Amino acid sequence: SSKPRVVIITNDARQRIMQVFSAAREFKTHHFAQVGTQRWAIDRFKVRRIPAYVIVDPATRQGFHAQPQILHSFASFKQQLQDAKFLPELNRESFQERCRGEWSGGCAWAAVFLVPPDALGKDDQV
Repeated sequence: SSKPRVVIITNDARQRIMQVFSAAREFKTHHFAQVGTQRWAIDRFKVRRIPAYVIVDPATRQGFHAQPQILHSFASFKQQLQDAKFLPELNRESFQERCRGEWSGGCAWAAVFLVPPDALGKDDQV
């Protein structure tokens, strides 16, 4: 799915935080997940304090902020979710919506193909 991910890190994954439930109900455009303080979560997201959250861009798989944000209040959490901007998914619908079908100005996109280094400069054997 192309929806942004919101990962909540708490000391116990079973802990229920009302700000998160309220945001999940309001932001149908995001996926929400809650994890505990397992070593992989601490290492992956560089968590220093809890409860914290990370908003992840599905296209780049990078967090919107460099570090996890502390979960203070619903108002600040909601504002962070609204302010997070992500790389738009490149498809026909987004092109029509953003560019109205024109390949000029800010819509002069370039496609990048990721190829393993071993595949460059080799000819296919017949």
